[in-house]
Amino acid sequence: MIVAVTLLVNMATGLVRCFVSFLNSTAKALNSNTTWCLY
Repeated sequence: MIVAVTLLVNMATGLVRCFVSFLNSTAKALNSNTTWCLY
């Protein structure tokens, strides 16, 4: 039981990390695109 909960928590944290990194890369791409368009 405890092992299953630990695995679920690990999976959740892994997904959150992937999602956060994806958001960061998307924000960076949007920022570079907007600055490039402005120039």
